[in-house]
Amino acid sequence: MAEARPARLFASWALTLLAAVSAAQAAEHPVVALPNGYYVERDRSAQFRIVKGHDRAVVGPIAGYAVYGVVVTGLVGNEKPPAGAYPNESPLPESSQSDYFVLDTTSGRIETGLSASALKARLAAAGVSAAPSIRAPIL
Repeated sequence: MAEARPARLFASWALTLLAAVSAAQAAEHPVVALPNGYYVERDRSAQFRIVKGHDRAVVGPIAGYAVYGVVVTGLVGNEKPPAGAYPNESPLPESSQSDYFVLDTTSGRIETGLSASALKARLAAAGVSAAPSIRAPIL
């Protein structure tokens, strides 16, 4: 029985060390989780992008995004959010260019180069009745 105590103590220290290393790595590389294993992260040039798996970019750079169930939509580009206390307080203004995307996280199907009207049509087809409220990411 005396040998079990050092083994437990060692296991406890090992788990504590593992948790500390994991927390340090997470603090160095913050992400925003999206449905089905996708996430938003900053790339090396500090621009936001949507990624699946280990550093496999799906779309980016993105100026903003919105999540509706398993559907993620957003605006491609480097547009700056409106001035304010927090970048995601207000939705991004509607873009006149064809810079929108729709990502179905269940199937992995992504459509890019959509106009604002095409975006609304794609969202309606996906069962999203609300007008898109695309906001800048915060990380």
